[in-house]
Amino acid sequence: MRSSDPDWPTAPSNREGAVVRAAVFAMGTRFEAVLAGGDESRLRSVAEAALAEITEWDQRLSLFRPDSLVSHLNRSAHERAIRVDGDTFELLSACR
Repeated sequence: MRSSDPDWPTAPSNREGAVVRAAVFAMGTRFEAVLAGGDESRLRSVAEAALAEITEWDQRLSLFRPDSLVSHLNRSAHERAIRVDGDTFELLSACR
């Protein structure tokens, strides 16, 4: 899909507030947040927090990063137990 596609999402028009766009490349793809509303500083802060969360999970789960936790598990877990943090353990347990 491209931005010229009529089904492609566009930033909402907002006469009474800012529109903030922020993006990050993670997990082999591009993530973008488009926020519309009042205070531009607050919107930017929220967008950055969301993208930081994506980046954090990318560092844990990405198959595209040789230094990610999942890559480490794939390389080493067949040889010995590997300790993971609680959030990762909960997520992997839910995936069984």
